[in-house]
Amino acid sequence: MGIRARGLSSAQQRLRNIADRVAGVTEQAVSDFADEVVDQMKGVVPVDTGVLRDSIEKMGGNGKYTVGPRDVDYAAFVEYGTSNGPAQPYVAPTLQWARQNGPSRIARRIEGEIS
Repeated sequence: MGIRARGLSSAQQRLRNIADRVAGVTEQAVSDFADEVVDQMKGVVPVDTGVLRDSIEKMGGNGKYTVGPRDVDYAAFVEYGTSNGPAQPYVAPTLQWARQNGPSRIARRIEGEIS
């Protein structure tokens, strides 16, 4: 006595296709959200000359990105302050915004692909 399943290979192929689509849209959704984080950080960073704001960029790939200022030696002094000036946080508020908004935005993109 045995059980025979018809259409199993077709179902497996459909599932593989969905998995491939989800992987692709996930990478794109994460990359797009990292771009949004760049925009958010540039929107809240204090601007004097614009050098710090203009140094903020996204780096990475394959679903792993970092966002922040590059090659600006005073970036931490702006974020945390010094004995001569107060803290003007721009990284911490952006991280809070990303934690609140990232998961749902990325999930909506993925859900849209498999719907």
